[in-house]
Amino acid sequence: MGRAVGEIIASATLGLRAGIVAARAGRRVSAWARERDPEALARLDAAPSDGWVLLSDHLLLLEGFAADVGLDQLRSLARRRMRDRAPGTLSPGVVQSWTRSFAGDPHAIGRLGFHLWRNTVRNAGEMVQLHAAPGEIVVRFQNAPELAASEAWREQIAGTSLGIQDLAGHDLEIAYRVLDDETVDTMLHWVAATDSPLP
Repeated sequence: MGRAVGEIIASATLGLRAGIVAARAGRRVSAWARERDPEALARLDAAPSDGWVLLSDHLLLLEGFAADVGLDQLRSLARRRMRDRAPGTLSPGVVQSWTRSFAGDPHAIGRLGFHLWRNTVRNAGEMVQLHAAPGEIVVRFQNAPELAASEAWREQIAGTSLGIQDLAGHDLEIAYRVLDDETVDTMLHWVAATDSPLP
């Protein structure tokens, strides 16, 4: 019996596509994806907006976007889209409520990541907290081969996390360490508190 196929909520892919369009990279990313899997875009187009899509199809678009704009820009765009609460960002109501309620507590804001992971992906691994201390959290993604294999996905998650912390007024650094083909450790280190842009 093999591992179940990884899936991601379709709204995450819609948000990714909105980011690709905003960056004016739609044609190039579509062509890149078609070269690698001619059926992926059709599968994504056929998915209901409130359903699930194959994680591999989502990552194909994400990898194409990263190839077009670069990993640093991908992280920056994900951060800005989350911070600006752009259309298609993940759970905008939950994120806004959480960041307002826990703006003074970076660890509480960090726990939002667990909620988003559980509600955004399935059969894509587990996220567990390994360590929490003043100014830092270490999180492990285990049984997560897609995340271990995709630097673009790690950078998008980092950018999204940075955007959430921006909303709460925290300045942090994020680093990843791939331990093996299914395990990734994430280190979050708070640098300083900043003024939250939330009203």
